[in-house]
Amino acid sequence: MNSTLMIVRRLNFLALLALGSTWAGALTIIGALLLTRDLINWPGLDSLGRTIGVTFIAAGQFVFLVVVADRMFPRANPRVTMTCEAGLGLALLLGVGVCSVLLIAGAGGT
Repeated sequence: MNSTLMIVRRLNFLALLALGSTWAGALTIIGALLLTRDLINWPGLDSLGRTIGVTFIAAGQFVFLVVVADRMFPRANPRVTMTCEAGLGLALLLGVGVCSVLLIAGAGGT
């Protein structure tokens, strides 16, 4: 194989890992901040803010598993990886659903 092509593939791989790690880290940090701090002091936002925080953390972990971990460890046990990804994907979908219900019910409003 051409050495230039191998260098380009390696740089592409490293860029994908860096971007995926940054994206996952940002989602996780934002979720943790929403869980631990009163960033917005709106009445009625407690339950919605916490739910959004947990959803962001689940999204960050899901992104990290799918974008970074699957590529770094391609020979990992598929049952383990699929179970983790399915669990976090379900948590993400559940969090979005609960946030939607809370918003429709009027949580976070005045």
